[in-house]
Amino acid sequence: MSLAELVRAANIARADKRSEFIAARRALRWFLAQQKGDEPSHVEFNHVSGPLQPVGHYRDLTCSLAHRHGRIALAISATGPIGIDMEHVIPHRAGSLSSDLLHGLPVDMIQIKPVQLFAAWCELEALSKMQQVDLPVLLPQWRQLCQVAGLPTVMPKERYITDIRLSHWKPFPSWRLVLASKDLVFINIRVDA
Repeated sequence: MSLAELVRAANIARADKRSEFIAARRALRWFLAQQKGDEPSHVEFNHVSGPLQPVGHYRDLTCSLAHRHGRIALAISATGPIGIDMEHVIPHRAGSLSSDLLHGLPVDMIQIKPVQLFAAWCELEALSKMQQVDLPVLLPQWRQLCQVAGLPTVMPKERYITDIRLSHWKPFPSWRLVLASKDLVFINIRVDA
Protein backbone atom coordinates (compact mmCIF):
# COMPACT_ATOMS: atom_id res chain seq x y z
CA MET A 1 0.00 0.00 0.00
CA SER A 2 1.08 3.56 -0.59
CA LEU A 3 2.18 5.85 2.23
CA ALA A 4 -1.01 7.92 1.80
CA GLU A 5 -3.15 4.77 2.14
CA LEU A 6 -1.23 3.69 5.25
CA VAL A 7 -1.78 7.13 6.79
CA ARG A 8 -5.49 6.97 5.95
CA ALA A 9 -5.71 3.49 7.48
CA ALA A 10 -3.94 4.69 10.64
CA ASN A 11 -6.55 7.45 10.98
CA ILE A 12 -9.48 5.02 10.97
CA ALA A 13 -10.45 4.81 14.64
CA ARG A 14 -12.22 1.44 14.72
CA ALA A 15 -9.88 -1.54 14.36
CA ASP A 16 -12.44 -3.61 12.41
CA LYS A 17 -12.99 -0.80 9.87
CA ARG A 18 -9.23 -0.26 9.57
CA SER A 19 -8.73 -3.99 8.91
CA GLU A 20 -11.49 -3.96 6.27
CA PHE A 21 -9.93 -0.94 4.55
CA ILE A 22 -6.50 -2.59 4.40
CA ALA A 23 -7.89 -5.98 3.30
CA ALA A 24 -10.01 -4.37 0.56
CA ARG A 25 -7.08 -2.37 -0.83
CA ARG A 26 -4.82 -5.43 -0.78
CA ALA A 27 -7.48 -7.60 -2.44
CA LEU A 28 -8.02 -5.00 -5.17
CA ARG A 29 -4.28 -4.76 -5.85
CA TRP A 30 -3.97 -8.53 -5.97
CA PHE A 31 -6.92 -8.88 -8.35
CA LEU A 32 -5.67 -6.12 -10.67
CA ALA A 33 -2.18 -7.64 -10.73
CA GLN A 34 -3.68 -11.02 -11.65
CA GLN A 35 -5.43 -9.43 -14.65
CA LYS A 36 -2.14 -8.12 -16.05
CA GLY A 37 0.29 -10.79 -14.80
CA ASP A 38 1.98 -8.33 -12.48
CA GLU A 39 2.87 -7.98 -8.79
CA PRO A 40 0.36 -6.33 -6.42
CA SER A 41 3.10 -3.95 -5.20
CA HIS A 42 3.22 -2.42 -8.71
CA VAL A 43 -0.43 -1.27 -8.59
CA GLU A 44 -0.88 2.37 -7.59
CA PHE A 45 -3.90 4.70 -7.54
CA ASN A 46 -4.23 8.43 -8.13
CA HIS A 47 -6.57 8.90 -5.13
CA VAL A 48 -6.52 7.61 -1.58
CA SER A 49 -10.21 8.33 -1.06
CA GLY A 50 -13.03 8.59 -3.54
CA PRO A 51 -12.88 6.88 -6.92
CA LEU A 52 -10.05 4.42 -7.33
CA GLN A 53 -8.35 5.11 -10.64
CA PRO A 54 -5.27 2.95 -11.21
CA VAL A 55 -2.28 4.60 -12.87
CA GLY A 56 0.48 3.29 -15.11
CA HIS A 57 -0.36 0.34 -17.33
CA TYR A 58 -3.56 -0.14 -15.28
CA ARG A 59 -4.97 3.28 -16.23
CA ASP A 60 -7.47 1.75 -18.68
CA LEU A 61 -9.33 0.17 -15.76
CA THR A 62 -11.85 1.73 -13.39
CA CYS A 63 -12.31 0.26 -9.93
CA SER A 64 -14.80 0.42 -7.12
CA LEU A 65 -14.89 -1.37 -3.81
CA ALA A 66 -17.10 -1.78 -0.79
CA HIS A 67 -16.46 -3.41 2.55
CA ARG A 68 -18.83 -4.08 5.39
CA HIS A 69 -18.75 -6.38 8.42
CA GLY A 70 -15.68 -8.28 7.23
CA ARG A 71 -16.88 -8.75 3.65
CA ILE A 72 -15.37 -7.15 0.55
CA ALA A 73 -16.90 -6.44 -2.87
CA LEU A 74 -14.66 -5.42 -5.79
CA ALA A 75 -15.67 -4.15 -9.22
CA ILE A 76 -13.26 -3.59 -12.10
CA SER A 77 -14.24 -2.32 -15.54
CA ALA A 78 -12.35 -1.70 -18.76
CA THR A 79 -15.42 -0.12 -20.41
CA GLY A 80 -16.12 2.90 -18.23
CA PRO A 81 -17.14 4.18 -14.82
CA ILE A 82 -18.43 1.65 -12.32
CA GLY A 83 -19.65 1.72 -8.73
CA ILE A 84 -20.38 -1.02 -6.21
CA ASP A 85 -21.92 -1.11 -2.77
CA MET A 86 -23.19 -3.76 -0.39
CA GLU A 87 -25.11 -3.64 2.85
CA HIS A 88 -26.11 -6.03 5.57
CA VAL A 89 -29.90 -5.75 5.89
CA ILE A 90 -30.59 -4.96 9.54
CA PRO A 91 -34.34 -4.37 9.98
CA HIS A 92 -34.06 -2.20 13.12
CA ARG A 93 -31.90 0.29 11.15
CA ALA A 94 -34.56 0.71 8.46
CA GLY A 95 -36.32 3.58 10.23
CA SER A 96 -33.38 5.99 10.23
CA LEU A 97 -32.43 4.89 6.72
CA SER A 98 -35.94 5.63 5.43
CA SER A 99 -35.96 9.19 6.77
CA ASP A 100 -32.59 9.91 5.14
CA LEU A 101 -33.51 8.36 1.79
CA LEU A 102 -37.19 8.97 1.31
CA HIS A 103 -37.72 12.48 2.65
CA GLY A 104 -40.25 14.14 0.37
CA LEU A 105 -41.05 11.04 -1.73
CA PRO A 106 -44.72 10.08 -2.02
CA VAL A 107 -44.35 6.53 -0.69
CA ASP A 108 -46.37 4.46 1.74
CA MET A 109 -43.87 3.55 4.46
CA ILE A 110 -46.04 0.64 5.62
CA GLN A 111 -45.69 -1.00 2.19
CA ILE A 112 -41.88 -0.74 2.09
CA LYS A 113 -39.84 -3.68 3.33
CA PRO A 114 -36.45 -3.11 5.06
CA VAL A 115 -34.68 -4.98 2.25
CA GLN A 116 -36.03 -2.38 -0.24
CA LEU A 117 -34.57 0.44 1.82
CA PHE A 118 -31.17 -1.24 1.97
CA ALA A 119 -31.32 -1.99 -1.77
CA ALA A 120 -32.17 1.67 -2.40
CA TRP A 121 -29.25 2.77 -0.22
CA CYS A 122 -26.94 0.43 -2.15
CA GLU A 123 -28.16 1.95 -5.42
CA LEU A 124 -27.45 5.45 -4.13
CA GLU A 125 -23.96 4.53 -2.88
CA ALA A 126 -23.10 2.67 -6.12
CA LEU A 127 -24.30 5.63 -8.21
CA SER A 128 -22.28 8.02 -6.06
CA LYS A 129 -19.13 5.98 -6.64
CA MET A 130 -19.80 5.57 -10.37
CA GLN A 131 -20.54 9.26 -10.97
CA GLN A 132 -17.86 10.43 -8.52
CA VAL A 133 -20.37 12.64 -6.74
CA ASP A 134 -20.80 13.05 -2.98
CA LEU A 135 -23.98 11.56 -1.53
CA PRO A 136 -25.53 14.87 -0.36
CA VAL A 137 -25.17 16.25 -3.90
CA LEU A 138 -26.61 13.10 -5.53
CA LEU A 139 -29.49 12.49 -3.09
CA PRO A 140 -31.98 15.04 -4.55
CA GLN A 141 -31.37 13.74 -8.09
CA TRP A 142 -31.76 10.14 -6.89
CA ARG A 143 -35.07 11.01 -5.16
CA GLN A 144 -36.37 12.52 -8.42
CA LEU A 145 -35.41 9.37 -10.34
CA CYS A 146 -37.17 7.20 -7.75
CA GLN A 147 -40.33 9.30 -8.10
CA VAL A 148 -40.39 8.22 -11.75
CA ALA A 149 -38.93 4.70 -11.51
CA GLY A 150 -40.05 3.76 -7.99
CA LEU A 151 -37.99 2.03 -5.32
CA PRO A 152 -36.27 -1.26 -6.08
CA THR A 153 -38.49 -4.28 -5.54
CA VAL A 154 -37.52 -6.86 -2.96
CA MET A 155 -35.15 -8.63 -5.36
CA PRO A 156 -34.85 -7.16 -8.84
CA LYS A 157 -32.19 -8.77 -10.96
CA GLU A 158 -31.48 -5.43 -12.56
CA ARG A 159 -33.20 -2.19 -13.36
CA TYR A 160 -32.41 0.86 -15.41
CA ILE A 161 -32.70 4.47 -14.32
CA THR A 162 -32.10 6.69 -17.35
CA ASP A 163 -28.98 5.21 -19.00
CA ILE A 164 -27.60 3.61 -15.83
CA ARG A 165 -27.81 -0.14 -15.26
CA LEU A 166 -28.30 -1.17 -11.62
CA SER A 167 -27.64 -4.87 -11.12
CA HIS A 168 -28.78 -6.40 -7.83
CA TRP A 169 -27.57 -9.53 -6.04
CA LYS A 170 -28.11 -11.24 -2.73
CA PRO A 171 -24.60 -12.67 -2.12
CA PHE A 172 -25.39 -13.86 1.42
CA PRO A 173 -28.61 -14.23 3.43
CA SER A 174 -29.67 -10.76 4.64
CA TRP A 175 -27.19 -8.95 2.34
CA ARG A 176 -27.68 -6.77 -0.74
CA LEU A 177 -25.11 -5.86 -3.39
CA VAL A 178 -25.63 -3.36 -6.23
CA LEU A 179 -23.38 -2.63 -9.22
CA ALA A 180 -23.94 0.60 -11.17
CA SER A 181 -22.60 0.91 -14.72
CA LYS A 182 -23.45 2.56 -18.03
CA ASP A 183 -22.16 -0.27 -20.17
CA LEU A 184 -22.89 -3.96 -20.17
CA VAL A 185 -20.22 -5.55 -18.05
CA PHE A 186 -19.15 -9.13 -17.48
CA ILE A 187 -20.13 -10.09 -13.97
CA ASN A 188 -18.19 -12.64 -11.93
CA ILE A 189 -19.49 -13.03 -8.40
CA ARG A 190 -17.24 -14.91 -6.00
CA VAL A 191 -18.48 -15.43 -2.49
CA ASP A 192 -16.05 -16.56 0.18
CA ALA A 193 -17.58 -17.04 3.60
